[in-house]
Amino acid sequence: MGKVLVVLQNAYSPSASRRTELQDPEALQEGIWGSYTGSRLQQMLPENCEVHVVNSTPEIGTHSDSVLKPDLDYLWQEIDAYDPDLILACGRVAQEAVAKVFGLVNAPHPASRRLSKKEMARIRRKLTRILREETNAS
Repeated sequence: MGKVLVVLQNAYSPSASRRTELQDPEALQEGIWGSYTGSRLQQMLPENCEVHVVNSTPEIGTHSDSVLKPDLDYLWQEIDAYDPDLILACGRVAQEAVAKVFGLVNAPHPASRRLSKKEMARIRRKLTRILREETNAS
């Protein structure tokens, strides 16, 4: 059916005394499906698809509400290595990180009556910022 990459915003371990680097990325693949997150993912994902789960950063937090800054280089490497047909970004941090990697900006249809001049200016600023970041990264 296809390859799905799931990007989570946070991995955490209650036993971690401080933020640490994810030591064994394959342990995440094995351990995720026995967790609450994994059981919820199984309900969301289509049957018969190949799934790979990563975090938006190789770091792990110390508790479930840890908010870690995404590592866009790491995320791009993961996406490039897995070459998914579809990406499911779970959580605001993961969604924003995936959008930055792909330069995604959501906007209303240009002919929408709800699209204000203020909103069009905001979209222009966001597109300009992304293009500058891309140009500076190259």
